[in-house]
Amino acid sequence: MSPRAAAERFGIGVATTIRWVREFRATAATAAKRKGGDLRSHRIEAFRDIIRSAVKAQVDFTLVELAEMLHREHGASFARD
Repeated sequence: MSPRAAAERFGIGVATTIRWVREFRATAATAAKRKGGDLRSHRIEAFRDIIRSAVKAQVDFTLVELAEMLHREHGASFARD
């Protein structure tokens, strides 16, 4: 079956079928690769207890204030966007 026919049959892009065939020919692997996902939450998770206690002490903490506190007291910078 051609890549175009396979793409149409399975409802995926032609480029995807070409990549999958290339990968199979190179490695003979038939299992799906790991999907992307979260690679950075461990940074903020390291401050979990600090964040929880700060919010418990001041329930109306804004995210901006929380980010500023983490930066000021722990040197940790997180995007505020």
